[in-house]
Amino acid sequence: DQGVKLLISRFASDAYLTLIPGALVFHPVQNTNLNWLSSMAGITPPVWLMVALQAVILAVVVLVYRYLVYRSSARGGLLALFFSFAAAGICCSFIDVVFWGGSLDFLGLFDWFVFDTKDMYLNASWIIITVRELTRKQPPPEQAAGEKGGILRWFRLGCPM
Repeated sequence: DQGVKLLISRFASDAYLTLIPGALVFHPVQNTNLNWLSSMAGITPPVWLMVALQAVILAVVVLVYRYLVYRSSARGGLLALFFSFAAAGICCSFIDVVFWGGSLDFLGLFDWFVFDTKDMYLNASWIIITVRELTRKQPPPEQAAGEKGGILRWFRLGCPM
């Protein structure tokens, strides 16, 4: 993500290229609002607030990943993919905020919005975890209430994997 942004900022910052007519364009734009919600509202939050929010979100992602591994005893597959995409997206967002003063977005979808690979990582992570949880086979009720217990027991145990 950051390597692509460096190349774009040096060699293609004023470029406009239609990739799929009427649907997808390459058009670099520096988003200084620091996140999509702020962009929609037309406000710019302080950098320290964004960094704090990113730290909290990363902690939540780590806890969700640890709990899902604990609950299912599965470390690889879709869980690992979810965690990898989410952590990568959050780290890219941190670098964008701290070093770029916002995100260098470069892909325009219709006339709706401009995004970057970080946004694709984040969206992929939520799609992956949603699909995994919706398609996961549920254990029988007697087994679901079995040994491991629920989220409160997991917290009392110290959030093990």
